[in-house]
Amino acid sequence: LRPTVIYGKDDNFISKISAIIRRTKIVPMIDGGKYLWQPISVIEVVNEIWDALISNQKNIVKTLAGKEIFTQKQIFKSVAESNKAHVLFVYVPSYLIIGVLYMLSVFSPKMKERLAWILDFTQDKVYEPKKSFGTFLVNV
Repeated sequence: LRPTVIYGKDDNFISKISAIIRRTKIVPMIDGGKYLWQPISVIEVVNEIWDALISNQKNIVKTLAGKEIFTQKQIFKSVAESNKAHVLFVYVPSYLIIGVLYMLSVFSPKMKERLAWILDFTQDKVYEPKKSFGTFLVNV
């Protein structure tokens, strides 16, 4: 199973975004938040795992994605609204933040983790049947 961005309690994306928004009044928006996400609920992923286990099918790859596609900017704004936070979103080009983190990662293992996280942010997380050759798409 290959899920897109997973959201739910203590997830690795939305919870981190929420923490950043709660801590600061200025939030960097990498490349203006243009990247697309198709988030899926952790509950839906668990249901798919359960179905895969009980069906006993082998050698099938499933890409799991939610029904709706959002820009990162839409998700960040929604998270800010749900936290009742008033923040300023600032455009930051990806090459700038990646370059700085890459230089800092030479000195700090923690910066290597942040660099990996940012690199993951600078990719679309959308799966369409025509573009997902060799996979079975499940829009839950």
